[in-house]
Amino acid sequence: MPSAITRSAICSRPPGKTEQVLDAYRQSLTIRERLAQQEPGNAGWQRDRAGGYRRQASVAEAPGDAEQAARYWDLCRRTLQSMKDRGMHLDPPAAAVLAKLEKKAP
Repeated sequence: MPSAITRSAICSRPPGKTEQVLDAYRQSLTIRERLAQQEPGNAGWQRDRAGGYRRQASVAEAPGDAEQAARYWDLCRRTLQSMKDRGMHLDPPAAAVLAKLEKKAP
């Protein structure tokens, strides 16, 4: 599930730029989490939050941080599953991610 593009983008950054990219991802995720918490019925914000978790998982996998990656994959799965359980629309890519994550879930 890790994005080869994300992994490549993080790993190929010149020294000093990787941390800037990671900080931008973290800041973006913080905003997405706040918006999703403020309006739990907003499918767009829920989907954006799941996407943020997916990106963080991919970034964590690039340097081999399996524990952190697993944490973000689980948050992504839980967010998408919650959307599904509440009858929110999952577009085909989000549904595919959820199906893959459900197969890996303990």
